[in-house]
Amino acid sequence: MKKTPILKGSSTEIALITADGTEQADCTISMNAKVDTGTEASIVIRCFDYKNYYWMGMGSYGHQYSIAKFVDGNPVELVGSGLATDIQTGVLHNIKAEAKGNLLTLTVDGIQVLQVIDTSIPSGLVGIRAYNGSISVSNMSFTPSTPLLSVKNVAIAGSLLSAAVGIGYAVIRRG
Repeated sequence: MKKTPILKGSSTEIALITADGTEQADCTISMNAKVDTGTEASIVIRCFDYKNYYWMGMGSYGHQYSIAKFVDGNPVELVGSGLATDIQTGVLHNIKAEAKGNLLTLTVDGIQVLQVIDTSIPSGLVGIRAYNGSISVSNMSFTPSTPLLSVKNVAIAGSLLSAAVGIGYAVIRRG
C-alpha cells in the first residue's frame, strides 16, 4: 500500500512554505487539508518573496473563507465570507486556488466560495501557509505540472515542523 505524502506545519506566527520551481502567473493548486489547531489552512500563490504574495483558504481575518495578499509587507484581505468559528478542527477539506490573469478563485470541497480581481502580484511561487495553529496537508497537485513533485528535499525552520515524502519545499519565511 502506497503511503500518501503528508506535510504538517505549525506556527505561533506566520509560517510560509513554497515549492521550488513553481513560479507561474497562471496556475491551479489543490490540496487536502485539515486544521489540527487554530483556524487557518491556506494555499499561497504568486509568492514573489515573503513580503509579496497572495494566500487563499480558510480561517484568515476571522472569516471561514478568505482571499488576501501581502504587498510590501502589508497584509490586506481582498474578500472574505463566513466566520472562522465555523471551521471545525480535524475535518479534511479539499482546497483549490486558481490564478488566471487577474482573476483569483477559491474553491472548497468542490464549491466556488470566493472570487476577486487583483493586479498587485503578477507571478511567483506556490505553497502553503500556517498562522497561529497547525495544519496537515496531503494530495497536493499543481497545474501546470513541474518537476517539483519528484524532489525530496525538506527544509525546516524555527517553529515550523514539517514532514514530507516525495515533495520538495523551501521555507522562505517564518514569522
